[in-house]
Amino acid sequence: RTPNEMAGLGTGLGSGMGGVGDDGQTADQQLQIGMQLIQQSYTRRVEELSREVEHWKRVAQHHKQTEGQTREELQKANNRSQELQRQLNEKNQEVASLAEARNVALNQIATLKKHAAQLQSFKKNISNMLQADSGMSGLDTMNVQGMLDNLPPMDSFSSTLTS
Repeated sequence: RTPNEMAGLGTGLGSGMGGVGDDGQTADQQLQIGMQLIQQSYTRRVEELSREVEHWKRVAQHHKQTEGQTREELQKANNRSQELQRQLNEKNQEVASLAEARNVALNQIATLKKHAAQLQSFKKNISNMLQADSGMSGLDTMNVQGMLDNLPPMDSFSSTLTS
């Protein structure tokens, strides 16, 4: 029989509540069969929904695990980023310190070149004075001139400073 036949649809229910239908079933029996069908339908639906709820619980659990892993990875990445930022700051400070030391050294070189030029000028002035002073004895002039000749020339001194 079909479910419609079992529920009494499409057939006469007989006369009254306790009457006999065309298929030999009483109205109470047909009502009982209809109630059983409804109960079975609701039971199946509850089972389907329970399975769906379990599925979504597993999906939610998976997402929670994935979220936890992602949070751990994010924390590691943030820690790494902070460490790299700290290293970068250290290197920037080192570069600034080295640049300052370089500037100080360049200033010292410029000062030394200036002093060397002054010394060279002084050497030249003394040499000119000695040559111009005819009142000095030849021996004294030769001694002073020899000392002046032993001084390094300006070119060799400035090339030493730049290297």
